[in-house]
Amino acid sequence: MKQDALTDYAHRLAYTRPARGIGAKRVREPFRVERVWDEGARYIGLSVAIDDGDFLASHVRPGQYTTFQYGEMKPRFLAIASAPKIEGVGESCWDFLIDRDSGLGAQLSEVNGLKVGRKILLSPAEGAGFPAEGAAQRSVLLFCTGAGIASLRPVMQYWHAHPEAAPANVALYYGESDLRDFAYGGEIAKWRAGGVRVQRAVENFDEAQAATLPPNWISPGHRYVQHAFEADAPSLKGAMVFVSGSPIMMEIIIEKMLRLGVSSDSIYINV
Repeated sequence: MKQDALTDYAHRLAYTRPARGIGAKRVREPFRVERVWDEGARYIGLSVAIDDGDFLASHVRPGQYTTFQYGEMKPRFLAIASAPKIEGVGESCWDFLIDRDSGLGAQLSEVNGLKVGRKILLSPAEGAGFPAEGAAQRSVLLFCTGAGIASLRPVMQYWHAHPEAAPANVALYYGESDLRDFAYGGEIAKWRAGGVRVQRAVENFDEAQAATLPPNWISPGHRYVQHAFEADAPSLKGAMVFVSGSPIMMEIIIEKMLRLGVSSDSIYINV
């Protein structure tokens, strides 16, 4: 692939949007909020009980998304932050991660937030998701920023539930603006203990805050995920790359992977 074509491909892939826009006609059904919690300083965690078999059947791959509507708000695309329920494995709930600083997060705050027992309008799962089932014994690099972790958490859950599909090695490069913002800290600690190479990047790094964290919690000196990747310097032979987060970051990472020789058919987004 020539350099201009490579750059153009990275841009187009990073800015890919769902084939059906948010205004397209969809079936939407109300589902009950089962749990609401704080996830780091920046996010709201939400678990919604899915009691419709067709909806559960639509969720076939980690990283898929749905349309999310609460009250009089307009529907929004939102990643399903939990793995599919397959062959009786997993809960009949869809988890979500909502950025408090996003338009949706601000609107939820204005209406006194979501509470257990309230109803959310959801549509069936959409999108390609990530091909976690095809990663057995391969190397996989996971890149995300911000709420993009919501699309990659179910990938890790899938491999935990299906160890026969698990990669030989996994590296996670996860970036946030602030040290306090990282979501799923407890789960990430378990992933690291299980052998995942976790590299965090912090745009606004605070030395005083870092001093209060457990040893090896933070990857020192990395402001952006591409810097964390460069410092880690993993082998890219036969690697699969899953990317989720801001389009700017995605474009940078996709172009970098292509320039380093990763095949375009081994780089995945969840749309």
